[in-house]
Amino acid sequence: MAKRTDTQMRTYPLPLGNDVLYLLLALDRGPRHGYALLREVEAVSGGEVRILTGTLYRRLRRMLDDGLIEEVPAPAGEASADERRRYYAITTFGREVASAEVRRMQGVVRAAAGRLGGRPRTA
Repeated sequence: MAKRTDTQMRTYPLPLGNDVLYLLLALDRGPRHGYALLREVEAVSGGEVRILTGTLYRRLRRMLDDGLIEEVPAPAGEASADERRRYYAITTFGREVASAEVRRMQGVVRAAAGRLGGRPRTA
C-alpha cells in the first residue's frame, strides 16, 4: 500500500482498533522500538492489552503506510548494536487521529452513561 498524500490525510476511518490506539498513545511519549512499544502498551493499558510480536510488526507496517507513524533514527543515547532495531515516532497526523478517536470514545461514554441512568463526571 502506498503512503497517503497530504490531501488524503485529512480523514481516517474511525474507530481505531484498541491496539492501534494504544500504540499511538505509547508513541506520544517519544520514539520507541518494537520491544519497548510492547512493554509500553502493556503498561499504559494496565496489562489489559498485550500485542503479540507478529501482530505488532503488521500493525506498525500499516501505520507507517497510513502516515500515522514514521521511522526515525535512534534517540540520543539509545544506540543499539542490533542494526535491525527500528525506532518509530507518531506523526502530526497520527496525533490528530488519536485525538479524534479519544473524542469519539468520550462521546460514546457520555451517551452510554445518559442511557444507563448515570452521568459521567466532568474533570
